[in-house]
Amino acid sequence: MKRRSVLLRNLLMSGIFVSGLLLSNNLVQAADLDLLVQEALTNNPDLAVAKARWEQATYKSPQVGSLKDPVLSFALSNYPNDNFSSDETAMTGNEVKLAQAFPFPGKLENRSALANEQARWFEAVYQDKHFQIARKVKDAWYRLYFKEKAIVVTERNMALVDDIIRLTEVRYETGSGLQQDVLKAQVQRSKLMERLMTLRQKRSVVQADLNRLLNRPYGGTYDVP
Repeated sequence: MKRRSVLLRNLLMSGIFVSGLLLSNNLVQAADLDLLVQEALTNNPDLAVAKARWEQATYKSPQVGSLKDPVLSFALSNYPNDNFSSDETAMTGNEVKLAQAFPFPGKLENRSALANEQARWFEAVYQDKHFQIARKVKDAWYRLYFKEKAIVVTERNMALVDDIIRLTEVRYETGSGLQQDVLKAQVQRSKLMERLMTLRQKRSVVQADLNRLLNRPYGGTYDVP
C-alpha cells in the first residue's frame, strides 16, 4: 500500500508535469509566424508613426538647404482714378520688382546638414522599431505556443488524475485502499486545475499582446499548430 502511494505521488509530481515542459519549437510552422510578422510590420500603428516621421524629415531635408522662392511684384503709380491711361498724369509709372533673399554664407549648408542628420536619426528610429516589433511578435508567438501545448498537457493530466481518483475511491470503498490516497489524488487535481487556470490567463495576456502588435481587435484568438 505504501509503495502504491509513493508511486502515485511520484507520478503526479514529476512525470506528469515534466511532460508539459518538453515542447519543441521546431513544431511551430514558420510560414504562419512569417505571416504574422509581416502583418505586424504592415499594420502596427507605432511603426507607421515612426515611418511617417522619417519620411517627413527626408522630405524636409532638401527644402531647408534651398533658397526661399523669389518674389515677383508689379506696381502701378499715379494713374487716373477712372482709367489706366499712362499719358494723362505726370509721373505715371509702372514698376516691376523681383526680390530674392540670400542668407548669411554657410547658413543654408548648416541647415541642410542638420536636417540630413535629423532624417538619418528618424530612419534609425524606424529601423529599430521595425526589428523590435518583429522580435516581439516572434517572442509572443512562441510564448503562446508554449501556453497552448501546456494547456493541452495539463488537461490530459487532469483526465488521468480523474481516472486515478475513481480508482482510489473504488479501492477505498472495497477496503483495499486508503483514504489518504483518495485525498492525495484530489489535492493533485486541485493543483492541476489551478495550473490550468493560470495558463489560460497567461494565454489571454499573450493573445492581447499579439492583437496590439498586429493592430487587431481586442479579444482575437490564434490557432496554434
